[in-house]
Amino acid sequence: MPVGLGHHWTVVGGAGKGGILVRVSHVLGSQAFPERLSTGSVIKQVELIDERLNYHLVAGSGPKEGWVSIRISSKELVIPELVTAIALASDATEASGTEVA
Repeated sequence: MPVGLGHHWTVVGGAGKGGILVRVSHVLGSQAFPERLSTGSVIKQVELIDERLNYHLVAGSGPKEGWVSIRISSKELVIPELVTAIALASDATEASGTEVA
């Protein structure tokens, strides 16, 4: 999984809750923003500490910057954009009936 500075991630969690929770710092007990980061948003990685990602919003809605968990238990909340691109290409290929080599 790419975890370097500047990598982009896609928000995949929080679909039933209006998005995922964003906090002001990497500390789990820190203050949360009132607005959630919407599912489908694209964020740019600024820093990664353990399972906490500091981001800047690239596309979508929610706080322009903050900290999110990349997963809760075994459920992914954000995934690297490369993984998203591969999944979308795979879905498109399956829909068209073309095999991927």
